[in-house]
Amino acid sequence: MESLTSLVRQNAGSNGVRVWLLAGACLGSSSARADDINWGNTNGGTFNVGANWIGGVVPGTTSSAVFSRWRSGNPQPVYTVSFSTDPTNQAMRIGGDNVTFDLNGHAYLLTDPATAITVGTATGSSGNLMIM
Repeated sequence: MESLTSLVRQNAGSNGVRVWLLAGACLGSSSARADDINWGNTNGGTFNVGANWIGGVVPGTTSSAVFSRWRSGNPQPVYTVSFSTDPTNQAMRIGGDNVTFDLNGHAYLLTDPATAITVGTATGSSGNLMIM
């Protein structure tokens, strides 16, 4: 990896636990349209478990992970997505949901420098992302 467009690092207290959220891209790589893979479990769950995704497929390196279960007239979904691996996606988008990412010390790499992270994309609602 030659370049990182954004790096967020948080040190959690004196125990030395480090949480990483990475959004980066290789220099000179082309930005092809990613497949949207939609999260389906409004009760929360583990990122790398297929049953938590609509269609049963975990988003891969050429996919965008989409967290957008909110529908007009309904309460805003509030849930936690836990990480037990270090996934890589082109991008991640949150619509009107209130999502917490519990990275559990793992890294989440997003490779599209133009659209790596988009939060609050649902018309009529504001999405939220908290990273632990």
